[in-house]
Amino acid sequence: MNEEYQAFSDLWTRQISLLRAAWPTILLFVLLWAIPYIWVDLFYFESNAAYFFLSFASVGLNFALLFYLMDRGGHLENGARSGIVYFFLLSFVHSLGVLLGLFFLILPGIYVASRWLPCFAHLLATGEGIRAALGWSWRETQKGKWRLLKNFMGPVACFALGIGIFFVPEVLLNLPADAISEGTFMVQAIFSNLALALALAWHSLLGVAVYGSIQGTRNAIEETFE
Repeated sequence: MNEEYQAFSDLWTRQISLLRAAWPTILLFVLLWAIPYIWVDLFYFESNAAYFFLSFASVGLNFALLFYLMDRGGHLENGARSGIVYFFLLSFVHSLGVLLGLFFLILPGIYVASRWLPCFAHLLATGEGIRAALGWSWRETQKGKWRLLKNFMGPVACFALGIGIFFVPEVLLNLPADAISEGTFMVQAIFSNLALALALAWHSLLGVAVYGSIQGTRNAIEETFE
């Protein structure tokens, strides 16, 4: 019970410390991610090709941000052990698993996503492979999983806000889609994509913080038995 209570008790401290060290890069990520999506939403909304291209660019931006955060967090002293190809494959498998969970009343998907938070960091640091990264993440987050889930609500709230902004006029105000003005749609596109970009950045930040917390606990245990 005590181990369960202590696990991941340092996540806020780690996130704040990493945010202070990397906030310019995080801000740049948010802008580089959001601006192209805003542009496509406003001027190429019906272009599947544009969104398809942006989905790949998004993976590249996420990889770059994760690499930077891991490096600033001191977790890549020996360099990255995995590249963007395996990161992309892990992103695909991760998304598929989370989507399957979301299909079952949403909450299982959120739970699975929280348990897999440090898998990307582990893949980058060790290069052990996709299955190993997901399995390691699930095992290492068993203790403190509810505290972890509580911390994960921040990125989830940002993501829900980003998605929900588009449904406010239609659901809450009971307006048909064709009744929304261009100005309203522009505001929706801007705030929605900024919220989604912030959610992705926070996801990476929290994932690195969780990875650092796990590694810190392991180092403390090893020092205890030396």
